[in-house]
Amino acid sequence: MLDGVARVGEKPSDVGHGRGGGLGAGLPVQVSRNHTDAPIAPEAVAGLFEPFRRLRDRTGDGGFGLGLAIVASIATAHGGEAAAGALPDGGLSVTVSLPARTGPPG
Repeated sequence: MLDGVARVGEKPSDVGHGRGGGLGAGLPVQVSRNHTDAPIAPEAVAGLFEPFRRLRDRTGDGGFGLGLAIVASIATAHGGEAAAGALPDGGLSVTVSLPARTGPPG
């Protein structure tokens, strides 16, 4: 999963994970990705989780503005959350947090 996250976007990014031991260990999981790009106004960040929302008008195969909406929906469906914040030097930091599993695997 983290390999796929690292490949998204045109510029280098940092991917991290931690806080807990992972899904198999029954502990909370947190995955973060910092995507470097043009500066983002902090007040614009929350809207990026809305379907079809993009920062700039794009044409061609630049996406449809669904990525973060899908991420948030999946996190919510699993009892977690997705959050984002503008980075001081430009770009976005996105963190997905999932709770510990409370029942047996399956």
